[in-house]
Amino acid sequence: MSVAGDTLRITLPRRRPTFAAAAGTFLVLVFAAAAVASPLLHHLAYDIDLIDRLKPPGTPGHLLGTDSLGRDVLARIATGVRISLVVSLAAVTIAMVTGVVVGTTSGFFGGWVDDVIMRITDAVLVIPIVLLAIAVLTVLGPSIVNLIGVIAFIQWTAYARTTRAETLALREQLYVTAAKSFGARPLLLLLRHILPHLAPSVIVLTTLNLSAAIILEASISFLGLGIPPPNPSLGSMLTDAEQYLGTASWLAVYPGLALLLLVLGVNLLGDALRQRLDPTLRSRGG
Repeated sequence: MSVAGDTLRITLPRRRPTFAAAAGTFLVLVFAAAAVASPLLHHLAYDIDLIDRLKPPGTPGHLLGTDSLGRDVLARIATGVRISLVVSLAAVTIAMVTGVVVGTTSGFFGGWVDDVIMRITDAVLVIPIVLLAIAVLTVLGPSIVNLIGVIAFIQWTAYARTTRAETLALREQLYVTAAKSFGARPLLLLLRHILPHLAPSVIVLTTLNLSAAIILEASISFLGLGIPPPNPSLGSMLTDAEQYLGTASWLAVYPGLALLLLVLGVNLLGDALRQRLDPTLRSRGG
């Protein structure tokens, strides 16, 4: 087995899952199942029925009630979760690929390449996240594609800085030096000896960034610049519920609770992965 393979095997010790890890996994699986099943509820989530508007939770056929246009709240939450997960996963994937490529290139080659890339990264980091999202989406208009692009642009810097720091240390290891002495090309060194060692950090960072992307998507949609109507979003559902807080509080309570539990589940799962994969925590018995 290669050195990279040995490292990955060592960084994945067997241990009993904690309650937090089990709870996080359960919540993520529940929301993933709801997202997968949401197309079956398409007509309930989109069809307007003014006769059944503002029905309270527990109404036959509407477990969590209906909104001001007679649309089923549970179906819209499930559809909103699906859209939120698709947007967040797509944005985080783009950010991960971009950031890992930029970070490993910067750390491996160093010199002026490293200086230029890090100055660009620093310039992006000083831009206020919410203001950047509002400005870009105001100019380009609200759409799923634009929202994915904005979130990915915001998050790639975290991957770039993390992978750069680890690549700077890895490129000085003896096995990398030995491979260089045998004439290994830079691309081969990166693919075989650098990237496999970055996998634990990238996996943990991706999980934690996913929850941040979900919150950012909901925040932007709450401001009316995210998911365009009539597509539901947990953020836009909260906006629509503002005028009904006194008469139909369930319109805000259930989407807000769904957003809370979704982010909590992803965070618990991410923290469990961090404790399992982070060598510094393992060395302290964490």
